[in-house]
Amino acid sequence: MGGPSQGGGLGGLAPQAGPPGTIQCPKCGEWSKPGLTCEWCNSPFKAAPAAPPILPGAESRGYSGGGYVEDKFSTGDGFKDIFQVMTAPRAFFSDQVGQEGLKAPLSFLLALAFAFRIITFVADLALGLANGTRIASLGGAFCIWVFLMIGMFVWAGMVHLVTRMFNGQGGFGGSFRAVTYAQAPTMILGAIAYIFLASSVADMMKKPGGPGALSLAIYAPQVVVRPVQLAQAGPPGLPGGPPAGFPGGPGSSFPGGGMPGPGGRSPQEAQAILARLVGMFLLPLLIYSLGGIWTLVLTGMGVAHIHGTGNGATVGILFIANLVANVIATIIGFVLGGAIMAVLIPALQNMRR
Repeated sequence: MGGPSQGGGLGGLAPQAGPPGTIQCPKCGEWSKPGLTCEWCNSPFKAAPAAPPILPGAESRGYSGGGYVEDKFSTGDGFKDIFQVMTAPRAFFSDQVGQEGLKAPLSFLLALAFAFRIITFVADLALGLANGTRIASLGGAFCIWVFLMIGMFVWAGMVHLVTRMFNGQGGFGGSFRAVTYAQAPTMILGAIAYIFLASSVADMMKKPGGPGALSLAIYAPQVVVRPVQLAQAGPPGLPGGPPAGFPGGPGSSFPGGGMPGPGGRSPQEAQAILARLVGMFLLPLLIYSLGGIWTLVLTGMGVAHIHGTGNGATVGILFIANLVANVIATIIGFVLGGAIMAVLIPALQNMRR
């Protein structure tokens, strides 16, 4: 295409003469979408070009038309963006370059919250875990939305601070868009994982004698702790051994003593139940983990496009940001755990008196 312009233009960029919504790179001469860097040679523009005017009836959304997109709060557009970011992420994030508004990503989070809640609610109805009278529970999507917004603002702040260390070229709004739009796989695959988990739970509830939460709480210690109990107990009835009725003591239905299992089930049966429970959670966990990996990849793509960072810098940004987030979460967990224990321990001691 034509060579670099010798004439004027904003920051040395060629005047508009190519495809609509593009400017000519002064280095390679190709026509690129407006942004901080050329999408062909990745060289930085001397100044971010002004957004080209939107002709009547020519407004575009997402990657379909390219160019500037008005930032507005639209849940309908949010649902479209869920599909677009999961099917064509490179083109989608390319259109986010230079856009700093928060209305569109906030509406995207609301659409994502509703999509998650609708999928899980329909699954509950189909599996008999809920009825149509609980349609009001769909309002829980607003609670999910609030938590998502809080989490995304915090996470975007961490990512944005780290991008500054790597000379990232976008603003906070760009970082917010990168981390927010990347959440689509986690939420959608999380809802699918819930379907598999709810299906297994419904199946167990329908079977007579299926283990409930109380049964699981009783079985688990017997299966996991049983070998240690037998080793510590010694022969039943010897001096120093556990008293009757306790694991390892006389009067037990298990070899070597101990309390009989609930419902007369043996340790082998309890192990089979636990194995079934592990299998019940395995597939949903794998699906949800896939969503997390997908989200991490999309976050990297968003950061690279919006901040103009290379592959190595993008990996470094994600590694440091995730490391900081995990350290902060661990510290908060220890502080909250210590606070809860400080309240519970005296309360339990008072109850025993």
